[in-house]
Amino acid sequence: MSTPLVHCIAYVRLPTGKPAASAHFASEICGLERNDTPQGDPGFRIDARFRALVFLPQPDAEASLGVELRDEAAFERAVEALRSAGIAYAIADANACAAREVRGAILTRDPSGNTVELVLGPRLTARRFFPTRDCGVIGLQGAGLRSTDLGADTRFWCDLFGASVADRVGDITYIRMDEMHHRLALYPSASAGLLNVVLEVESLDLLMQNYYFMGQRQVRVLQGPGRNVASGEAFLHLAGPEGLIITFATEMTRNGAAPRRARQFAPNPEGLCAWGSTCPDVAEFSGATPSHWKRRSL
Repeated sequence: MSTPLVHCIAYVRLPTGKPAASAHFASEICGLERNDTPQGDPGFRIDARFRALVFLPQPDAEASLGVELRDEAAFERAVEALRSAGIAYAIADANACAAREVRGAILTRDPSGNTVELVLGPRLTARRFFPTRDCGVIGLQGAGLRSTDLGADTRFWCDLFGASVADRVGDITYIRMDEMHHRLALYPSASAGLLNVVLEVESLDLLMQNYYFMGQRQVRVLQGPGRNVASGEAFLHLAGPEGLIITFATEMTRNGAAPRRARQFAPNPEGLCAWGSTCPDVAEFSGATPSHWKRRSL
């Protein structure tokens, strides 16, 4: 498949038992612009999209990752790909699409069980994103998913929707959708779930400003500042409420249109971070593989 059906990460919907704390972290700490849903759920702008982050005050709900499809033809091809593969899916009704501010949506799951929403036409606004502080955020860059079956999850994105493997660090797999090195990272884990949300900032200077801001606000930095060896991006992993991990990142490599073979890096400190930072408290970021996880041919 020459052109991927998937284009980029459109939004993230996260359940929360502490909506006020989650909203405070997104607004006052991360600097995102508040834009609640019509139902009153805390929502936030990150870029030109009308709403890219939503907290659902339903702690028993599941996190969902919205991934934008390129066009109507890609929407139809995605439906056919899921049907042919025997993967359960549902077409979102008008109310569900309105809640997500999209023209259409295919609701499904990856083999690990992560909720994936393949969406068409996320709503944009001409009004500029207006952060609550000088955070330097310019967009929702990507996300990380925990994977209990890395081989099947990789095939889900690559074989069904035309994405490709950009690089691997140990078993961590970076999934490319457009000219960016990757939009999605799959981390071998003992359970499924959203691992982190990645916000792009303007520059390395802004990343460092955020690092010192977090120190002043006593926000726990899980890792960084660091530099991802595979993608070249500088990053900062932050601990938010209820296990939420927000990553600030900048300077990711842009691969362009030419295909490139995926490289393999070792899952050690030198392969994970060029600056030597480590993350002992999050096993997925350390490159660890759960003992029960059986390696499969990708």
